Amino acid sequence: MPRNKHKFQDEHLFELKSLVEFTYGKQILNVNDCISLSDSIFEKVKIPISSDTLRRLFGLIDTKSQPSLFTLETLSKYVGFGGYYDFINSLILVGKHFFYRQILDCTSDKIMPFEALKALEQSQQSVDYYSTIHQLTHLAFHKKDTLFFERFFINQSGFEWIPIFKYEIYQTIQILGKLVEKNSWLQEIALKNYIGLPFYFDYFIEWYVPEDQIYYQNLLEKHKEKHYDNPEKLIFYNCVVAIKAFKNDEFTQLEACNKTIEFLGSQCEPNNVLKARILGVQFLSNLKKGVINAEHRILEIDFESWFPDIGDRVTSMFFFFAYLFESKSFDLMIKLFERWLSQDTVFFSIWTRVNWNQLCVYMTFAYQSENKKEIAEKYFNQIDTSLFEVYNFDRFQELYSKLKKQI
Repeated sequence: MPRNKHKFQDEHLFELKSLVEFTYGKQILNVNDCISLSDSIFEKVKIPISSDTLRRLFGLIDTKSQPSLFTLETLSKYVGFGGYYDFINSLILVGKHFFYRQILDCTSDKIMPFEALKALEQSQQSVDYYSTIHQLTHLAFHKKDTLFFERFFINQSGFEWIPIFKYEIYQTIQILGKLVEKNSWLQEIALKNYIGLPFYFDYFIEWYVPEDQIYYQNLLEKHKEKHYDNPEKLIFYNCVVAIKAFKNDEFTQLEACNKTIEFLGSQCEPNNVLKARILGVQFLSNLKKGVINAEHRILEIDFESWFPDIGDRVTSMFFFFAYLFESKSFDLMIKLFERWLSQDTVFFSIWTRVNWNQLCVYMTFAYQSENKKEIAEKYFNQIDTSLFEVYNFDRFQELYSKLKKQI
């Protein structure tokens, strides 16, 4: 294959490789990743590129040669550009200096974060774009720039769903959510401006769930009113209310939520996490009603057919186990875990790794409660406190501290 006549810029190649990993969905760390990526590239753009070429590109094979123009063209098409030179000339690279200037001007008080955000709205999304958004958010908070947050909550260019930037969007919500959680002036802005955004995913509602926060309950009520004709949104609402009702021993409300969920479930096809929440509410309701075979019904479920992808299974069962944990159904948790999740698994996404990490907290409690101390210690040693979700951090840190005293 022909080689480039001129040496390309390292920053271009770095950016391209980063986008390839985002498009692929994980870091390229070994030969198996390269084989799988080669298949993914061919499936998407119908151009063959060998796993050995990818190994050289990602530094898994020592080489002094530059990648061919054919390789760069193919990878550029894989990440959504017409070719390599389209990629080079894109706003993703040109915008680096622009993004830097927005942060610099805000830091030096030349402009307010609100003005920088307005300027960014015409920019193409990229890793640098979201990194700039995150820095501006912190600057706006410290400057108490209310105009920034009012605009931020209705800024579609900041929240629009773009799969390759899903983790960046997720980080945005975590940063914003934690600031709102701790500050009443931001809560007022959130309640006034967030509801009713025209998005398929309600990130702030469904990705950031501090269910015990009073302002969140108010936000959730307004969210329900806005989406009164959307079965999935109403199911989510009732699932959150149901677990709170169970904690407060409010059986009438729990049963009302369960009946509403059953009715709404016939009107839509819930996603996997929502299916897990529904199952959790049904189980809590059966426990409160004293249904004799409540646990047996759960054990009859084929979770592998429900969630054939191991990543989906880990994430969905983590949400389901939250309901089992609240009911102290530790023996049932162990039975389900050992049947469907305890085998050695390679995690292909940060989402799965994070949820597995938090699931290990639940399972350590379960095994410890059932006097299976050796197994409890095994899963306790897998816990990484740096991987707790931001919105779950305080809760899981408290649980972890209790476990540390017992193990």
